[in-house]
Amino acid sequence: MTAISPEAKRRRDFTTLAQRDEAGIIARTAASFYITVAIVLIANAAPIEPRWWALVLPIGIGPFVLLPREQLTRMIIDVPILLITAVMGLSIAWSLAPAQAIFEFRRDVTLIIAVTLLAGAFDRDLVVKALLRGLYIGVGITVVALIVNPDTRSHLPAEGSSYSIEYPGWHGLFIHKNAMSPFLVFAAATIALFERNRWVKGAVLPIIVVLLVGSQSATGLLGVMVAAALFLWFRIYHRTEGRSSGAFVVASAAVTIIAIMGAIASVGVITAAYGKDLTFSGRTDIWSAALNAAADKPLLGYGQGGVFWEANSVTRDIWADIGFVVPHAHSGILDVLLTLGLVGVALYLVKFATTISIGGRMVSAHPRVGEWLLSVTAAQLIMGLSETVFTGDWLVYVAVMRGVALRLEQGDRRDRLARHHERERELSRSS
Repeated sequence: MTAISPEAKRRRDFTTLAQRDEAGIIARTAASFYITVAIVLIANAAPIEPRWWALVLPIGIGPFVLLPREQLTRMIIDVPILLITAVMGLSIAWSLAPAQAIFEFRRDVTLIIAVTLLAGAFDRDLVVKALLRGLYIGVGITVVALIVNPDTRSHLPAEGSSYSIEYPGWHGLFIHKNAMSPFLVFAAATIALFERNRWVKGAVLPIIVVLLVGSQSATGLLGVMVAAALFLWFRIYHRTEGRSSGAFVVASAAVTIIAIMGAIASVGVITAAYGKDLTFSGRTDIWSAALNAAADKPLLGYGQGGVFWEANSVTRDIWADIGFVVPHAHSGILDVLLTLGLVGVALYLVKFATTISIGGRMVSAHPRVGEWLLSVTAAQLIMGLSETVFTGDWLVYVAVMRGVALRLEQGDRRDRLARHHERERELSRSS
């Protein structure tokens, strides 16, 4: 066997290190690009042909091929999110609309899984910067659409649509104002906490507020009010040494009152799009009809796309029970119950509980990330009283937040372990 000279070994090691660095740069670039594109795609900020979703998917897979083994072994596997996507995929087997379920799997589920894994594999700065770019692109597309296309300033029913009533309010290129406003709520919370350029923040946040007001979406306005109230509460929390001080108590009470007001106000947030002045009894009619339908398939529901997407027998029965056409159950949890049954509801409850737990742990160690998780989750729960903001794009938003937080926790554990080993070595040397 020919011996390798020290110089040759150094050159080989240097070449290997350079190749790894080059692969790492390519992996980071691809991951950043995919997260940005994924945010624009999943939010449906603009109508993009589904084939483009499939074409960009390899960019999201590529980083895992290029990452060094030690980074792959440290990748966060977010079990609650991945279990939800697994059940979504499996529901193709029992969906009332299997073609739609397959379409949603190819379009949404693969993207959600890719973003979840990427958020668990890369550092906070890369993920958050990519996320911010996607949000800015989505907001920019919406502003341009509203300026150049008058049809985006009110919701005109599509020809042949089951929903024949005009919806008031801005919606940009989103399918509906109540699809745009939750995106804007998430964007506002993320930009307020992570945009370091105060000029950019000062320019974009007022634009988001104007878009929310123009949308006339009570759901979105309630969501942003709750997020803003929590943002202010945390400012006082971090500055108050004595948690029993008057300012802290007043701020806590204000947040609680706003949340209660939001819950009460949301009772009337079934929009005038149906040409009706819906009261509490009208809302309970929708919930009652949805619950009656869910009772027939309580465990697994009707699968992705199984209800409301097409006028099948279950959807027609729900509409007949209510007395008019609705596009969804006007409740996040009921939408999950109809789609994925009690299994899906249980998984979502685990996801919410663990997200709140992670956020609570983050508040002290990484305040901005903790506030992000808790304020967005609170806004999501409030909006979920009247809109379906538990699935789709919100799974991506939550997956990104959880991935960032869990990676930070993992780093903190490694640092604590390293400090512990260092103390042990110092003690052994001193003895």
